[in-house]
Amino acid sequence: MNRALKFLPGLSEDLTLQKIKDKVLNIEDVCICCLKANEVKFQHPLFRGGMCVPCKKKFEEIIFAYGTDGKNIIQASPWFCFHCSSSQYADSLLEIRNEWETNVLSFYQTNVLDKSSFSEYSKQFPLKVLSLFDGISTGKLILDLLGIKVDKYYACEIDEDAVHVSKCQHIDSIIHLGDVCHLTEKEIKNLCPIDLVIGGSPCNDLSLVNPFRKGLYDFTGTGILFFEFFRILNTVRRCNEGNHVFFLFENVAPLIQEDKAVITSFLMVEPVLIDAIYISPQRRLRNYWGNIPGMKGLESFWNELQDENSVNFNSLDESLLNESLLTNLGRRAMVDKINTVTTHGNSMIQEQSTLMPVEMNGECDVIWVTELERIFGFPLHYTDTGNLSITTRRELLGRSWSVPVIKNILRPLRHFFQCKKSFYM
Repeated sequence: MNRALKFLPGLSEDLTLQKIKDKVLNIEDVCICCLKANEVKFQHPLFRGGMCVPCKKKFEEIIFAYGTDGKNIIQASPWFCFHCSSSQYADSLLEIRNEWETNVLSFYQTNVLDKSSFSEYSKQFPLKVLSLFDGISTGKLILDLLGIKVDKYYACEIDEDAVHVSKCQHIDSIIHLGDVCHLTEKEIKNLCPIDLVIGGSPCNDLSLVNPFRKGLYDFTGTGILFFEFFRILNTVRRCNEGNHVFFLFENVAPLIQEDKAVITSFLMVEPVLIDAIYISPQRRLRNYWGNIPGMKGLESFWNELQDENSVNFNSLDESLLNESLLTNLGRRAMVDKINTVTTHGNSMIQEQSTLMPVEMNGECDVIWVTELERIFGFPLHYTDTGNLSITTRRELLGRSWSVPVIKNILRPLRHFFQCKKSFYM
């Protein structure tokens, strides 16, 4: 740090510092790194005060300049931390921001859309999407439900059954690209500009519930596919000719903290934790990383809803579950809500017992796949294509997104891209 941050007794102070002390100048209007008063473009993330563009760039280069042993890479000697020591000096002009940890994170979120660039979106252009690990094209279904016009929807998926469903439900409206691992920079450049990159890499090797998980770095596992999402997202950003890129990445909630921290550090945005139970009959707690406007507020809304309905929401859940059942055939919900449905058949067993979630003609029964589609938010018979077995259809649904949750996350995109006429949501 240069002299401007050394607001300590015994050090020389120039006219600018004196004006700040005399309250002639507001410290937020002064770059506290170079003391220029008319070139402030940012707030300093650690201390009260401003920053100019050149000083911000220098700050970004050195803020994390330390090694694994905790020693500064620049080899400054002696090393002095103004952040840790500022409170020791009564006459210091340094005042630590209470929210400095959050500020440091947001300081590096260069891909979050700035309000000043909202004017670039006049809602006259349809959306161009790149969906990685596309599954049964839940993203395309949701964008259609939101009435957002999609110019191009590129999908990467290797599961043939999932592609089968996608092609049958979205005839000629999806361009399938195959394996994400084979998508080259040249091919991505030809696809650009891309407006939205979405995906949720396989979670089986990341979830804490899997005792045999291989984690993020094992090349024989699926956890490492997160880095394919990161690679492709960054390639899109480089090749996008300055166009903003919205993105959404999803994975399970029960992650070990180390893996969660790695994903967060690569994507440079904290995850939003949302449970589908508050707008669907299924518990489905997931982490969502992204820069869709309003995501953090959506998490807060869900938390408030959980608190407000902590007494009465069970009856609400039962109502939602009954709405998903084929009640005209005499089927009735036996539980308030169902557990998270996965690719394993035993996920249909409720509350670690032999209790089945449905009663029909006086006997307990499992949830039918057509009902499971409704629970996830899909249209009836969405996965009923070709000659897919009941087991295959259930597994495809177990790997998919909760439609109502993603619909609420992506809803703000209606303010940025062209929507269908006379379409109200």
